[in-house]
Amino acid sequence: MTLKEQIRSNRWRTLWLLLLFAALAGVIGAIGAFLYDPSILLLVAIVAFVYAIFSWFAAGSDTLSAVVVGTTCHCAGLTAGSWFRFPTTRDL
Repeated sequence: MTLKEQIRSNRWRTLWLLLLFAALAGVIGAIGAFLYDPSILLLVAIVAFVYAIFSWFAAGSDTLSAVVVGTTCHCAGLTAGSWFRFPTTRDL
């Protein structure tokens, strides 16, 4: 799978995840509106929107930190399945 195919696949998965989250929030809001008060639907929508925005940015920073940590480990001489080693002059 090429990088472009992976990016396209991740975009579709993200879209599906957002749609399913919106549907779940809508169902929870509808249940709250049916059982209690219709204004609860507005409250659930606001909370869901704020939660989605914070999750979006948190996921982006997690991904970025994973890239930075992976790069740092590689530069420090850490390789998969091995102990720390000092880089040789060839590695520098």
